[in-house]
Amino acid sequence: VKKSAAAPAPKKAALPAAKKAALPAAKKAAAAPAPAPKAVERSTQPVVQAPPAVSPFDEAVARLRSADPALRRQGADALARSRDQQAAPYLIKAMADAAAPVRTAAVDGLCQLGRRDATPKISEILLKDPDAAVRQQAAGSLSYMMDPAAGPALIKALSDKEPPVRYAAANTLGIMKYAPAEDPLIDALSEPGMRRIAISALGQLQSKKAAAGIAPYLSDSDKFTRLEVIKALGSIGD
Repeated sequence: VKKSAAAPAPKKAALPAAKKAALPAAKKAAAAPAPAPKAVERSTQPVVQAPPAVSPFDEAVARLRSADPALRRQGADALARSRDQQAAPYLIKAMADAAAPVRTAAVDGLCQLGRRDATPKISEILLKDPDAAVRQQAAGSLSYMMDPAAGPALIKALSDKEPPVRYAAANTLGIMKYAPAEDPLIDALSEPGMRRIAISALGQLQSKKAAAGIAPYLSDSDKFTRLEVIKALGSIGD
């Protein structure tokens, strides 16, 4: 015990030379102040904001102003589908468009909106438009409107030079049950191409006056005409 108490403490192991050299550098690094953060550079470019979203209605109106007739037609169709009464002034203006397809879409759109204030203009188009497809559309679309004010123009359209226009006019007169069209529709029975639709229209009018003239076509060579005769006579009930 005495010997170990008197024995000197063991010497610390000497540090390797590489570690000795690294100590002063580490002390200096710890004592050195941290570098100041760099200032954030701000962009001098102006901030570009996204344009506001355009509504489908406004987009359709913009297309109506296009120089391309196809785009104008698309605009008129979109306004018709919108069922928005605010579209009426734009469609009324489009009825005077130079392109027939645009006029067609405008007429159909106004009738689907039920704009009876446009009936006089649509009736004029039915009788005077140079394009048969536009006249046919006017005759057919007036069935949505159900406006008796269009009746006289539809009766005149029964004499249109184009069969599709005459056919559409007869169909609409039947749907409207427009009684003053009874005699002109009876006269149309003599035209083979108009016979079937005239019979149908007279049946919707429940024209007892026409029953005797319709009955002989029960033996018509066209089976669809015979079917219309049966339906018409059933509606007339004579």
